[in-house]
Amino acid sequence: MTSTSSVSGLSSGIDWRSMIDQLRAAEHRSIDLVLQQKSASENKIKAWQELNTKLLSLKTAAEKLNRAQGFNLLTSALSSSSATDPNELLSATIGATGEVGSFGLEVLWTARAQKISSQGFSSQTAPLGAGYAGTLQINGRELTVTADDSLADVRNKINNLNNGEDATRVTASIVSYSTTDQRLILTSQNEGAAGIDLQPVGLPDLEAAFGFNEIQPGRDASLEVDGVPVTRSSNTITDLLPGITLNLKKAEEGTTVTLNISRDLDGVTGLITDFVEQYNQVVDFIRNQSSYNKDAGEAGGVLFGDGTLRSVKKDLVALVINPVGGVAPEFSILGMAGIKLDNQGKLSVNETTLRGHLESHFEDIKKLFIADGFSTTGNLKYITHGLKTQPGSYAVNVTQAYAPGVDIAGTINGEAAVGSGSTLTGAPGTSVEGLAVSYTGAATGEVGHVTLTLGVAETFSRLLSNLTDPYGGYVANKQTSLQSQIDGMEAKIERMESRLDSRMEIITRQYVAMEKSLGQMQSLSSWLSSQIVSLNNQ
Repeated sequence: MTSTSSVSGLSSGIDWRSMIDQLRAAEHRSIDLVLQQKSASENKIKAWQELNTKLLSLKTAAEKLNRAQGFNLLTSALSSSSATDPNELLSATIGATGEVGSFGLEVLWTARAQKISSQGFSSQTAPLGAGYAGTLQINGRELTVTADDSLADVRNKINNLNNGEDATRVTASIVSYSTTDQRLILTSQNEGAAGIDLQPVGLPDLEAAFGFNEIQPGRDASLEVDGVPVTRSSNTITDLLPGITLNLKKAEEGTTVTLNISRDLDGVTGLITDFVEQYNQVVDFIRNQSSYNKDAGEAGGVLFGDGTLRSVKKDLVALVINPVGGVAPEFSILGMAGIKLDNQGKLSVNETTLRGHLESHFEDIKKLFIADGFSTTGNLKYITHGLKTQPGSYAVNVTQAYAPGVDIAGTINGEAAVGSGSTLTGAPGTSVEGLAVSYTGAATGEVGHVTLTLGVAETFSRLLSNLTDPYGGYVANKQTSLQSQIDGMEAKIERMESRLDSRMEIITRQYVAMEKSLGQMQSLSSWLSSQIVSLNNQ
C-alpha cells in the first residue's frame, strides 16, 4: 500500500513527481547521446556486414576465373551421317580435363552382360535336398548350399555375396516359367565378355547339379574412332577420349556419329560478366555510403568519411587499372579486353568485343585473369603456387635429381625447398612458400626458371581474402573495433543509468520526507486549532 506521504503534492501542493520526471528527462539527455552513438556504431557494423557479403560474392566470382579450369568450359554437339538421331546411338559428357576436338564414332555393337539360367525346379520354397549340399565359387567368392535350402534361399545367398569390397557383382533372381518350372537366373552386373565365373568346389558339382547354362553371352562393346577399331568391356567408356565419358546406347553399323567438342565461349563470357556485376555491386555500395547531399546536409550512409572504406575502394580500383605482368601488352588490362571503367568507377562489358577476343586470342584473355606458371625448360614444369607467392621468375637449383626411391633436393630462388618424388615445394616461412615445381631431368645445378603470372581474378582473390578473412581481415578488424566501442558504451550507459537512478531516488526521498514533515505539521496545526476552538466554547 502506498504511503500517503509518497503521494506527490498531497501535503505540499507541489507536483514534485512531475518535477522529478522532468529532471530525469533533462539529465538523461547525456545518456541519450551515448545511446545514439551506440546505435550509430551498431548501424556501422550492419553496413560492414553488408559490404562483407558483397565482397564475398565478388571473391566467389573471381575464384571461378583465377585458375585455368574456369576457362576450360567446353560444349559438345553430336551429328549423324544418316537419318538416325545421334542421341539414340550415344551420348557424351565432358569432364574438367576435356579438350577441344572432333571425333568420328561408329558403334558396331554395344556391350552386354552375361546371363546364366539353371534347370527348372518345381518349387521355389521346398528344400533342395542332399544332392545340392555343397559349395560353388562365384567370381571368386564361395556360395555354400545346405540340404535344407530352397531355391529362394540360394537366390538370397547369392545376392548377399554382393556385399563388401570383394562383391561378386552377380545378381540372382527366379523366373517362374510355369508353376512347375522355376529357374534361377544369374546376371552379371558388369557388361562385357568376362561375364560370370563359376567354379565347383569339391562334390557334389553344384554347377552340374543346378544345370547352369548360358542364355545370353557377355559381350564387349565394339566401335570405331576415326576408323580405328576399339573394344571396351562396358558401354560407359571413360578412358578413350581425353576428359570425355561416352555412353553407348545402340549400335548401327554404317552410321558415323561426329562428336564436336568446342569452347563454351558463352559460359566463359557469363563468368566474366558475373564478375563485373559483383564488382559493380561493391562499387555502388561504397559510392552510396560515401555520397553527401549538400542540399539536405546529409551523408549518404553511416560509413561516410570512413578511412578504411576509402582504402578498400582504392585497392579495388588499382587492380582494375594496373597492367598484368607477363601478359601480351595488348591484353594486359581489362579495358583492352572490352571491359571498360567509367567515371563512376563501375565496369561495363562490351560482349561483342570480349567474345571476339575470346575467339581469336583465347589464351591471352585467359592469362589476363588466371594465375599461370610456365617454364621454357622441357623437363622443368610449374605445378602450383601459394597464396603469398609473388609474380616473377624463379630459378630452380637441384642438388639431388629425382630417381626411383630417391626424392629430389634443391632450392627455389636460393631459398629452402622440400623434395617429394620429383616435386620441389617452397618451404614454409620462405618467400617461395607453396610454389611447387616438378623436375624430371638428371642434371644438377641450376636447371631452369619457372615464371609465375598473376591475372586480375587471382589478384582480386588475394585482396578479397585479406579483406574478408574472419580472423584478421580489414572488415573483421573494423567490426571488432566497433563492437569494442559498443561494449564500452554499454558499460558507460549502465553506469550513467545507475548514477541517475541513485540521484533520482535521493531527490524522491527528500520530497517524501518533506511531505511527511508537512503532513505532521498540518496534523498538529489542525489539532491546535481544534483545541483553541474547544477552549473558546467553554
